[in-house]
Amino acid sequence: MKKNKPAPQYRQTPSGIMEILNLFTQHHLSYILFKCDHIFEGQNKNLDILFQTNEDYHTAAALLEQQDFVVRLSEKVEKYKTMYCGLINNTMYSIHLHREIAWHGMIALDKQPVFQRAHQVHPSIIIPSIEDSILIHAAHVLF
Repeated sequence: MKKNKPAPQYRQTPSGIMEILNLFTQHHLSYILFKCDHIFEGQNKNLDILFQTNEDYHTAAALLEQQDFVVRLSEKVEKYKTMYCGLINNTMYSIHLHREIAWHGMIALDKQPVFQRAHQVHPSIIIPSIEDSILIHAAHVLF
């Protein structure tokens, strides 16, 4: 993973999302944020986050539940993804945990190369390379 100097737009990430990311970082979970440009501008309270391992995915779910987040949509609705909702400082957040880069139960991209090319722009903000981000957005539109 490459470390880049933080860009100013990342500083506008909502505080509740930063709390969740800091929690995941403190527990040494390996993750990448994706489809996330809107949150960096402070415009959205939804977060899509991909975990490198199933263990990290399940640990993240347990950590959210400890923070009183509840499952809104389980993997019964969409394979490889669980959506949690919860309040942080009286603001509703929606955290989408992903095990794979997939939509409607179909894996669109192999996540391991995406993790290898990821960029760390803040201690808790890890994002795909620009090329992988474009592929992820294209796959999202396609599916």
